[in-house]
Amino acid sequence: MFTYYAKRLHDAPGAARLKRLAQSATRIPEPLMADVTALITQLDDVQLIGDDISIHLIESGYCDARYVDACAFVSALKKRLQHYIDEPAAASATRAEFKTHVEW
Repeated sequence: MFTYYAKRLHDAPGAARLKRLAQSATRIPEPLMADVTALITQLDDVQLIGDDISIHLIESGYCDARYVDACAFVSALKKRLQHYIDEPAAASATRAEFKTHVEW
């Protein structure tokens, strides 16, 4: 996914940040990936998860969102996913917010 966005947004002001995420993706620890996979399975909301990842990568390319590497991005994703599970109302509000972001 990092490589996809790095290629798609190659002309974005933050293209170098996206490229760095793509280059560091192989260094994401397996236990972190297992945790995120379990959260994705538990949340079972493809639209919310896909929108979350997409919007945060776009923000990295076009806004001031910065991650040191792919591990930092996935760690932040893990926290967001856990929050969605722990706070269903927050997940609902985020869905509505993402809907307006996706429309632009």
